[in-house]
Amino acid sequence: MIEIVILCAGKGTRMLPLTKKVPKPLIEVNNKPFLSFLLENVLKITDKNHIFLIVKYLKEKIIKFINDNFKGINIVEQIPIPGTAPAILSVKPYIKEEKFLVLMGDNFYGYEDLIRFIKNNDNTIGVTLNDEPWKYGVVKIDSRNNVLEIREKPEKISIKPPEFISIGAYLFKKEVLNILNNIVHNWIKNKESSNQKECPITDLLIYLVKNKQLKAFNFKIWQDFGTIDDIEKMSKFLKKIKEGAINER
Repeated sequence: MIEIVILCAGKGTRMLPLTKKVPKPLIEVNNKPFLSFLLENVLKITDKNHIFLIVKYLKEKIIKFINDNFKGINIVEQIPIPGTAPAILSVKPYIKEEKFLVLMGDNFYGYEDLIRFIKNNDNTIGVTLNDEPWKYGVVKIDSRNNVLEIREKPEKISIKPPEFISIGAYLFKKEVLNILNNIVHNWIKNKESSNQKECPITDLLIYLVKNKQLKAFNFKIWQDFGTIDDIEKMSKFLKKIKEGAINER
């Protein structure tokens, strides 16, 4: 059974002032914390004891929410290093299966897409076509879904939409955690001379691309929950799914 890691440790600065007292995954949409919708989809795929929530900012509120509503899901506190890469590395002692899925706690992913996604046997990144790719990471792929290049938030003038973007969904082989461990340690060693305030997942993805070890999978159903403007968008989006106006198949 697939092990699923959901990242919920960030401060959600783009959702201020709402995130001063509430972690972003718990901001309400349609009278429910957003994380409920994500977990309901994920629980169709795997058991509670195979889900790991990575927490840090306002962790006590997420812990209470899980204990009250989804008891049995594992809570793991992020190791004391900022960034997405160390957040994922935090589960290294707990991953037992040969591959695991990583999702962002502030994104919605279609259930049918997730089912197809986890059937891949390669390291795979979730992508979708987007008309505003400069807001995200642009992913260049070939006809066989090999990832050729990843560009993090490129200049608007340098690209012509639509482009494939990264949607924060990753299927990794367990061995990737050893590579990630080296990347995080190198970041710690060089952080004084670097401009990076956080250790991003991008460094791992670039490593996999250079070694021709990263594929792409196109998601049909995905919605970002990054800013205050996205609350209304997410509300309408989830209503359409519930009403069957958006077909997950």
